[in-house]
Amino acid sequence: VGVLAFGAIMPVWIFQSAGLENGLVFAWIGACLWVLARWADGADGLDGVDGAVRPMGAGWGVLLGLGWLVRPELVVFTAVFLVLVLVAQRGAQGWRSRVGFVAAAVAIPVAYQVFRMGYFGMAVSNTAI
Repeated sequence: VGVLAFGAIMPVWIFQSAGLENGLVFAWIGACLWVLARWADGADGLDGVDGAVRPMGAGWGVLLGLGWLVRPELVVFTAVFLVLVLVAQRGAQGWRSRVGFVAAAVAIPVAYQVFRMGYFGMAVSNTAI
């Protein structure tokens, strides 16, 4: 119902097809919230125990970390999602697992940043100059 209500608003129709990354932003946020909801609900079937805090896999961490690549300001959402998972898992995981989860989440954005800085020879994007 929420998707239908959101999709029925005329500005959404206009801006989703305007060639901007708005559609990708909403798709990433929706995918992250779907993953977090399934993880919190226990519907992912990792251990079959309802109500128990289960470690989130590194693959989902990669998805949560991709916000930086969609839009730079989505780093705030990425940080909130990662902190949420880390706080919820503080008793279920050791610190090595949590560090590995964060490393998986930031590996692709950091690798792209290093590539971009080497390829273009600038520490910031061209539009910042």
